Amino acid sequence: MAACPQAQLRLEWIYGYRGHQCRNNIYINSQQEVIYFVAGTAVLLNLEPRRQRFYLQHDDDIISMAMHRDRNTIATGQLGREAAIHVWTSNDLRTVSILTGAHKQGIAAISFSEADDTLLASVGLDDDHTIAVWKWATGTLLATTSGHRERVFDIRMNPADPTQLATCGLKHVRFWKLSGNTLSSPTSDNENLQTQLSIAYGASGIAYSGSLSGEILAWKSGNHVKSIPAHTGPVFCLHNSTDGFVSAGKDGLVRMWERDFSPVIVVDLATTPIGYEGMVLRSVAWHNDIIICGTKDSELILINGRDREHPQFLTRGHAPGELWGLDAMHSTERFVTASDDQTLRIWNCDTHACEAVFNLGAGLRTCAMSPSDQLIAVGASNGRLCLLRNDGQEVFARHKTNEAVNVVRFSAGGNRLAVGYNDGYVLLMTIENDGARCSKRVRSTFIAHLDFSVDDQYLAVTCGDGSLTVLEASTGRHATSLPTNIAWHMRSMPIGEDVQGIWGKYADANDINAVAVLNDTVVTGDDYGRVKIFTYPSPQPGQVRVRLSYCIRRTAAYRVYRGHSAHVTNLAVTPSSSRIISSGGADHSVFQWRVHPSGGQPDEFDQYASADEESDYETGLDMDEGAHEVDSDVEREARADYSRRNDTVKDRSFEREQAARDAMKTVRRAPPPDRCLRMRRVFGYRGYDARNNVFYDETLNSLIYHVAAVGVIHDFNTGEQRFYVGHTDDILCMAHHEGLDLIATGQVGKEPVIHVWNLQTMEVQSILKGFHERGVCALAFHNNGKLLASVGLDNDHSICIWDWKRGTQLASARGHKDKIFEVCFHPQATESLVSVGVKHIKFWEQKGSTLTGKRGVFGSVGPQDTMLCATFSADGQCFTGGANGKVYGWGADRNLRAVYDCHASPIFTLKAMGDGFVSGSKKGEVSLWSNSFASKLQTYTIRQDKCTTDSCALARDTPPVRAVALAQHAVYAGLATGQIAQITSSNGAVDVIVSGHAEGELWGLAMHPSASQAFTVSDDQHLIAWDLDKCRQQLSLTHLAKPARAVHASPDGQWIAVGFKDGSWSVYALDQLGEGAAPVHTAHHRKENVSDIKFAPGTGEAHKSAFVAVATHDNFVDIYATGTWKRVGVCKGASSYITHVDWNQSGQLLMVNSGAKELLYFEAPSGKRQALTTAVSKQIQWHTWTCVLGDQMSGVWPPSSDVTDVNAACLTRDKSVLATADDFGLVKLFDFPATGQYSKFKKYMGHSAHVTNTRFSFDDAYLVTVGGNDTSVILWDYAITASDPTSTVGLAGDSDDSLSDSEEDGYDSDVAREQAIDYTEKTFDEKLRPAQGESARRKVRTKTKGMTRKVAAAGGRKQAAAIVGLSLAYCHGYRGFDARNNARMIDEHRIVYHAAGLGIVHNVSRNTQRFYTKHTDDILCLAVHPKLPNMVATGQVGVVADIHVWNTEDQATAAVLRGFHKTAVCSLDFSASGKHLVSIDACNNSGLAVHRWQTGTRVASTTASHHRLFAVACRPDSEHEFVTVGVKHVRFWTLAGSALLSKRGLVSREAKMTTMLAVAFGPERTTYTAAMSGAIWQWQENRHVRIIEAHAKPCFTMSTLYSPKNWRILTGAKDGKIKLWDASTFKQLQEAEVRGKELRSVAPARGGAFLVGTESSELFIAGNDTTPQVVVDGHGEGELWGLAPYPGKGKLFSPTTFATGGDDKTIRLWDVTSPKELAVFHTTAAVRSLCFSPDGTLLAAGLFDGTVQLYDLQAKSAAPKCKRDRGKSIQDLKFSPDGRLLAVGSNDQTIDIYQSVLQPVTDMQRKAYTKDIPGAVTHVDWEEQSRFVKAETSQYVTVVVNAATGAVCTDDLDGEVSRFVDNNGILEPHMAGIWPPDANKADVNWVAVAHGGSVAATGDDGGFVKLFKMPVPSTHSKHKSYVGHSDHVTRLCFTADDSHLVSIGREDCWYAKASMRDCFFVFLSRRLFTLLVCSRVFRSILVWKCKS
Repeated sequence: MAACPQAQLRLEWIYGYRGHQCRNNIYINSQQEVIYFVAGTAVLLNLEPRRQRFYLQHDDDIISMAMHRDRNTIATGQLGREAAIHVWTSNDLRTVSILTGAHKQGIAAISFSEADDTLLASVGLDDDHTIAVWKWATGTLLATTSGHRERVFDIRMNPADPTQLATCGLKHVRFWKLSGNTLSSPTSDNENLQTQLSIAYGASGIAYSGSLSGEILAWKSGNHVKSIPAHTGPVFCLHNSTDGFVSAGKDGLVRMWERDFSPVIVVDLATTPIGYEGMVLRSVAWHNDIIICGTKDSELILINGRDREHPQFLTRGHAPGELWGLDAMHSTERFVTASDDQTLRIWNCDTHACEAVFNLGAGLRTCAMSPSDQLIAVGASNGRLCLLRNDGQEVFARHKTNEAVNVVRFSAGGNRLAVGYNDGYVLLMTIENDGARCSKRVRSTFIAHLDFSVDDQYLAVTCGDGSLTVLEASTGRHATSLPTNIAWHMRSMPIGEDVQGIWGKYADANDINAVAVLNDTVVTGDDYGRVKIFTYPSPQPGQVRVRLSYCIRRTAAYRVYRGHSAHVTNLAVTPSSSRIISSGGADHSVFQWRVHPSGGQPDEFDQYASADEESDYETGLDMDEGAHEVDSDVEREARADYSRRNDTVKDRSFEREQAARDAMKTVRRAPPPDRCLRMRRVFGYRGYDARNNVFYDETLNSLIYHVAAVGVIHDFNTGEQRFYVGHTDDILCMAHHEGLDLIATGQVGKEPVIHVWNLQTMEVQSILKGFHERGVCALAFHNNGKLLASVGLDNDHSICIWDWKRGTQLASARGHKDKIFEVCFHPQATESLVSVGVKHIKFWEQKGSTLTGKRGVFGSVGPQDTMLCATFSADGQCFTGGANGKVYGWGADRNLRAVYDCHASPIFTLKAMGDGFVSGSKKGEVSLWSNSFASKLQTYTIRQDKCTTDSCALARDTPPVRAVALAQHAVYAGLATGQIAQITSSNGAVDVIVSGHAEGELWGLAMHPSASQAFTVSDDQHLIAWDLDKCRQQLSLTHLAKPARAVHASPDGQWIAVGFKDGSWSVYALDQLGEGAAPVHTAHHRKENVSDIKFAPGTGEAHKSAFVAVATHDNFVDIYATGTWKRVGVCKGASSYITHVDWNQSGQLLMVNSGAKELLYFEAPSGKRQALTTAVSKQIQWHTWTCVLGDQMSGVWPPSSDVTDVNAACLTRDKSVLATADDFGLVKLFDFPATGQYSKFKKYMGHSAHVTNTRFSFDDAYLVTVGGNDTSVILWDYAITASDPTSTVGLAGDSDDSLSDSEEDGYDSDVAREQAIDYTEKTFDEKLRPAQGESARRKVRTKTKGMTRKVAAAGGRKQAAAIVGLSLAYCHGYRGFDARNNARMIDEHRIVYHAAGLGIVHNVSRNTQRFYTKHTDDILCLAVHPKLPNMVATGQVGVVADIHVWNTEDQATAAVLRGFHKTAVCSLDFSASGKHLVSIDACNNSGLAVHRWQTGTRVASTTASHHRLFAVACRPDSEHEFVTVGVKHVRFWTLAGSALLSKRGLVSREAKMTTMLAVAFGPERTTYTAAMSGAIWQWQENRHVRIIEAHAKPCFTMSTLYSPKNWRILTGAKDGKIKLWDASTFKQLQEAEVRGKELRSVAPARGGAFLVGTESSELFIAGNDTTPQVVVDGHGEGELWGLAPYPGKGKLFSPTTFATGGDDKTIRLWDVTSPKELAVFHTTAAVRSLCFSPDGTLLAAGLFDGTVQLYDLQAKSAAPKCKRDRGKSIQDLKFSPDGRLLAVGSNDQTIDIYQSVLQPVTDMQRKAYTKDIPGAVTHVDWEEQSRFVKAETSQYVTVVVNAATGAVCTDDLDGEVSRFVDNNGILEPHMAGIWPPDANKADVNWVAVAHGGSVAATGDDGGFVKLFKMPVPSTHSKHKSYVGHSDHVTRLCFTADDSHLVSIGREDCWYAKASMRDCFFVFLSRRLFTLLVCSRVFRSILVWKCKS
């Protein structure tokens, strides 16, 4: 492969400016440079001298820009699917930060904050036009929201307030408020507003927007205050400078304004010398006396304040349209371009000026200069061809086809012209002889390139299909014979043998658009915006040979330069050969590059060249001829595919376990065994595909490494091991931070995780997940211990930097397509690191949340090779180890400085140690080096002859060294063979201290019959004997001839049989095992692998075995006689492969399992099959039990399992406990026999993949298990019981618990009801009110027709002062029926709680309230910050169940947490410090999430339970620990970084888990949970300790009162008792009671009292000796429908009185001036409607069962009079104006008229009725003379009936009807304007008209109360909206004095069986009017202030 070219390019000038589709994109920085952008490049133009610098880090079109107030920091936003914002400094072009993750498609606008230098706002081009606010320096996304459904053009942050910003766009302006992580728009956009194109802020927060009409609109506090005439067309740009404002637009005017927007100067650029008609200005910048303007046609104009009449072009470019035509002149440094903008332009390379512009009237596609520079050939997209003189005069024109002219080319002599068309035709014509021509169709595809030979004899043609054709230039015929070498004039073709290296390996034929040859360099332009230079193999100067056949493409080395944002369409070389010109297609820009042949550049040029514009040195995949041979081990490791884990490791996720428990619901099961396991020893080390994973800790004198899923600490002091077992799959990498005792381990898997754990405590500190895929292959700590770098196994080998303590990703990037082997940090710089891998090294810098990487430059210092390892010296110099055995030293500039010959084989590990280095190679060498590798200090070779004992045999001589660790007197080397060797520093002696199997599956396991020894065989062809009792180490290692799969020792201990993978088997003498051991006998009768092998039990004193059974995958079991080893029998009949065999005690019967799930029996030695019944087989005594099938094994199989899921089993000698090994990496213990289904078990993890075998030792003291792919051997202690007081919690294992049992002792109706609540039923409804930042969705309105009559119009009412607004003032009610712990004292006077969708702050002393109203649905839970009591979190119901964190002082939103919970948030709690917020779902499959609420990020989440959870609580003394309780659920959680770890509550065998309702905490890790029975359960850690009888009924609420020295607990229960306990001893300290109430919330109040919330929606303050004081009161359980105002003529109560009735069968009278109810009446059924008589002495109630009840208010104690003529609900009823009649409308589609006598009350008599009305009657109204009743129905029909007869009136009644009393029906003509656009009539439910007639209020399905000015006859009338309801508002009415309005909400909460709660809202007007809002479902009353 050709070497990388020495020549380099430096960008010298860019012609053009991006003016189309952009605005406000010109700035002047502190160095007086003009900053703008074009294509993917930001340009910094120095005015004097006129030079450019460039920021080139974008990879797509830049479309937006902003400048920081420091006038140095710049932000640029680009297009792209994952659009990025780059923040960089203009003085040094250094990238500060790259912001990604918030926007799609592109960044439309950007703005820095002047009030807070750290903030930046941006708006995207996605469908929602997302707005984002960033901490730009760190790349942190603070807040994001949907901007608008229409296009947003501009965004600006308020310079006076960092929390305010404004956006403008298509028909809207919006003003936003930043609160924590939330953006909200307090002002709704005006849909009738004209389009606003630009926006800027002025003094005092006044915003100005430029409109489509030319006006500038001024805005203050979100309101339009004035309009300023400015331009005659759209105002595209507004710029706020220190001197004032400047505006510009489509009219070509530049207007300067004072700070108050009084005009200063106007410049009409269109009339200046450089102006032209139709000049459109898109951007303007003003600084001092300089104004810079940008035009739509890509021009940049300078206006000097001292000479405004003579502006000048700074740069010019082509207007929008693709640019393809480009050619250089031959005699001067000029070039020509032709574009779709219909212009041909001539440019001067020296002056950078556009010298001429010719408009040819059609889009142009190509141009060419004649050799004499006198003629220009131009081809157009419409097929027109013309010749022009260089002054623009047309010489010749031709237009005979509509096909585009793609290419034109003059011959070398200039006498011929070739023209290539889009249809494949080539036209050849002569310049003289009157243009004689010939035409030839070369291909059916387009012509791409043309080139004449230097002698003008031949023409080369390349086409779109990649073909090359040579024509005779004179005739146009195909050239049949060609000379050996043809010299081409221009060499512009991308095809030919000499340029085959320019093509990528998988390049398309059209990927390269242009080629230019310059001396020994070839330059290309491609479809990806890249300009590349390659070394050009020129045979001789001026001549190039082209071979016509296609050559094999090989990627050559190249340098690449970026700047163009799209396809580079053409290239040209200037005559001096010092410049390359490139043209961009879609970006229509022209780049001028300076060529430096040797790579150097003049000093004066360097300061204006971009520091970063040269791209990395890149090469192809093929190595050159001098490359080293690829090492097989390196190649195998590079190609390792860990994606197999997704398929072969079976799911053992939480979801699978829950599914299994579902299957077990109906199964009654015995408890798991009492015996337990404890991991004692792990044999093995993962070295074959890992590196640098052995560490020595001098303080602990321990070795740290990993194998399988276990992190191992090998203690040299005790010889014991400690284990970290938190992983669930193979650990693949490890990092160690010595100073902090930290270990990081990364695993493989579908969703791999990284664990950071403490070396001494073995406790996990953090779990990092969510970024990598397939696996984590490299880890590195930074020296500061705060940062951790990781590399993944995804296709891009992505790199991530973590703040591991917080579990957050700080920065990430795609690493490399080829595998990365190692990553390491620079020791001094936190933002710098290096990665090495296959044929590359990359140096990385952190830029905000992004990593930018650049390749190391090998140059000529050393050969490029695969880098296998890397390290940094103490002074920060980087060294890497190569596959060629060399060490490479790198400079700070990424250039290779030196190469050292260190090893003769690949260097797998390299570490800096003190002042030197240590390295390990493939050939078993470990070398110590001095600083900078100046000299070799020592070399150790790991060989067998260096081993100190025979037992520590090496698996092979000179094994590859994969890791090294230095101790004071030794070196530890991790070997690829699965061993770790200790090398004595003094003499080089080798001792194998860790042994294990090498790569390959491990299946064979056997135990010694009489000693604590085990034997294993593996695919690595080794038989290893292990000592289990003393040294717990390898006893011997025997080399086998082939891979082995089974092993067994004879009963007498004489022989050991080994079964091989090829079907053969061998016998070895057990006492001869070791190096050089040979088999005694070998037999090979089968072809498939041996799956099991067993000696028959021994007989006699010698325990001689008579037979050995060999089972294979050939479906046979062969029986051999011992001693002679002859085959004496064959067991046939299995229909699939054999998996297991066992002998009976006598050695005469075999039990066999097969892959077809067969359980077979065979006689020995004949092999005859035996048919045994289950009963008979159970009576047989079996010598061993390793089979997995049968009736006695049915309980070991999990639900939905197959026959391969359980791989092995082993029974203890006493046949009481069975151990199994399965495909889920689990070792399980069962009681034996395990009959029935789904037996309970204890499970243990440590293996990473399928556990292939398990065996108990001869005395049952140990259990040994082996892993398949993880090659590990794990030794477990078995002689431990769960009741052993010396055992720890961890020993008990994770057994299956009673959650899967269906039965539960005890029952409580309230618990059952709460458990049955289904919040999902409501979440399926369409969201009625949008959340903050969301756009409202409109419903479709369909009109229905019905019986309608003319009625008298409203009129005649006395007009009162108009109500112009509402504000919420009071709320009666509290949500207690399905919530808990949701009322808290936040200081001495204030309580915080919630009702409906409101958060309420209640001042007890003043009886005043303040409200948080930003929720969009019912609030279900509440939590108070432990350190900041004014900070409250509330969680709501909804499809998007938001959590809001807000301040009780000003009710400002601090954060909105959204995106995880989907149904309802039922419980919240803050962590001990308040930094974290924990939340859970109110549904089955309850989700749990931990949020860092201040930044709005979700730290971790999981599914917590398959059943309903009720509460979550955080330990007050721990930041990361919390507990969840629910239906038969107690779980203890720990937040570890970004992951959640949990332990199930372990219950003793005597206790039985029950439903838990609440949780609290005590000291020393004590937890208390409240059971359904009222008892309190105490837990120590996660183990149940005792049960305390605390309450007689369910305890719904517990609170922890915490101080470090005094822990107390409050409990409240259904029995109405509040108890205070000492949390240490749980002795009762205090008791209070609220009689007859069920308590749902308890909290301390002032004076030693308690704040109590009840199930019936009341709040009390209760104490020891005092009567509970009512703080909040409300209705009982059920819906609330009835609502009526007290009449003004009444004398019994005040005009501010109203009545409410609900499903609790009560009617309550209220006065808004008092928080307490005035009276309570009890009804016989649920109340659906209410009405007072005109004089206020009677109250009528319509009930759900059709009953009408009449109450005498003067005699409160008197029983009501009842009448029931209907069976369905009474929806409305009204007294006649004279009080003598009562009209009743029901769901029976009837109206009944009753006669009523005021005094005394008598039985009601029905006077008339009307039947068969179309639809249920929803509203009734009386005519003023009491003669007629008007009704509206559910079918939206209006009916008028005669009150005397009940007849429906069908005639014209205009003369008879005087006027109706209320006239407030939703179908009234004067109410037409209440309907929103496109609304269904169901959207508006009720109308209330003020008695003064000035306003009407409506309630709708969106939860809004709307206020209209009366009358409302025109459609879509203006109104004001108010929220408080969380769902449909169904009814409203004004009080008698018009001081209050009452509204009823339909579904503020919803749960099963339509059981609901009620709330009232009360509004107060600006003229002291008040609006009362009654919520149908949530028992609270809210008071709003109305404003007039």
